[in-house]
Amino acid sequence: MKRQHSTPLPELSITCFGHFEIKRAGQPVTLCPNRNAQAILRYLTAQADYKASAEKLVTVVWPEEELEAVQNKLHIAISALRRSLHAGLSPRTEPGYLVCKHRTYSLNPVATIRTDVGEFLHYYQMGQRASSERVTFYEKACGLYKGPFLPEDLYADWSFPLREQLKHTYLTMCRALATHYLQSRAYEEAATWSTKIIAQDPCDEVAHRQLMQIYTAQGYRSEAIRQYYLCERVLHQELGVQPMKATTQLFHNLLKGEFSA
Repeated sequence: MKRQHSTPLPELSITCFGHFEIKRAGQPVTLCPNRNAQAILRYLTAQADYKASAEKLVTVVWPEEELEAVQNKLHIAISALRRSLHAGLSPRTEPGYLVCKHRTYSLNPVATIRTDVGEFLHYYQMGQRASSERVTFYEKACGLYKGPFLPEDLYADWSFPLREQLKHTYLTMCRALATHYLQSRAYEEAATWSTKIIAQDPCDEVAHRQLMQIYTAQGYRSEAIRQYYLCERVLHQELGVQPMKATTQLFHNLLKGEFSA
């Protein structure tokens, strides 16, 4: 008998910023309606090595139950997940995307798996290493940040630290880009990145000051003054504080017409 060769697994492309989505060879995958299965897949995707023990999955998905009590639920969820990931593929496409060894589940290491988070961090790290191309790499990274990491798990304890870390990394790059373009007097680009910072952190005074500087340099003095009042109102409403001295000093300079770009 001739041995039948298995068909390689098509590439998986996974989106985690803004919403969770999986594409197989460029085509969207309709995941099974089992919410527990979807939660398992999101958790595995968020792990650096795409793996987790059965005990850990139970803790994440069924935190109030013991492993023995939910073994069947876990098996049902995993089976449903496998079927949806393999829907439409040749039966010879082996091994599957989801494998289990020694009670540890993982996305198959032989499969090519790309995530927007992985690319985001790759460009960020490249930008840190290559100062001459930092702006290019940072812009590529920030272009991938379409929203918070896995909003479907917004209230899950396990996702919070990574979500905050990724947001912090995004804001770090936005600040670097805003500063670069402001210093280069590329005011439209600088305003774009300062605005993105405020969209994520309305209390970021540095970004408010940058916009005040940008508007003034463009001749939009009234817009600069309006930006100060917006900053003042947000800080009062959100934190119960007044703007810092640097912000108020810039504002008074604008009123006196003493600002120069």
